[in-house]
Amino acid sequence: MRNKSPVFVLLVAGALAAMGGLLAKGQIPEGKTTVRLIPQVDRPKLDVAPGWTWLMGPTELRPGQCFGQTSDAGIVSGYSHVDAGGNGLRVYFVQAGQRQRVDPPAYHLVIFDAAGQRYLPKLEKAGGLGNRDTQLDQATFTLGADVLPPGNAAYIAAERVTSKVK
Repeated sequence: MRNKSPVFVLLVAGALAAMGGLLAKGQIPEGKTTVRLIPQVDRPKLDVAPGWTWLMGPTELRPGQCFGQTSDAGIVSGYSHVDAGGNGLRVYFVQAGQRQRVDPPAYHLVIFDAAGQRYLPKLEKAGGLGNRDTQLDQATFTLGADVLPPGNAAYIAAERVTSKVK
C-alpha cells in the first residue's frame, strides 16, 4: 500500500532536494550536521516541604509538553497547558504501577517560579482504575493566573506526605 499523506510526500521531497536529486547505486549522500550548544541555566534550590518527600522531583515545566519520571515504584507522568478560558495553568497528572498509588491529599503538585517560590495548584478531580497487577490514578489540577501567570511557571514537582503535616 502506498503512503500518499502530504507529510510523507514533503519529507521525501525535502530529502531529495537536500541530496540534490536521486543517488546512483552505491553513492553516499554528503551532508552536514549542526550542533547547537544551549547554555546551562542556573536553577534555584528547590526543596521539598517539611514532612513531605518527592513523589516526582522537580522538572522543568513547559506548557504544552509532557513531563514525567520512572522508578521501581512506578511511573508518574503529566501534561500541562494554559487554560483556553484564560483561567491559568491546568495540569493532568497520572501515576501507574504495580503497587497502590498515592491518593490526594497524601500527595500534591508543586509549581515553582524561576526564583523557586512554591505554589500549590488546586485539585479539581481525581480517579483511577486497576486490576490485580496494575493501578492507574489520574488527577487534574489548576493554578489560577491571578496566583501565578502561566508564563511564570518554571518547574513542577509532586510531593507525598511522610508524616503528619500540621
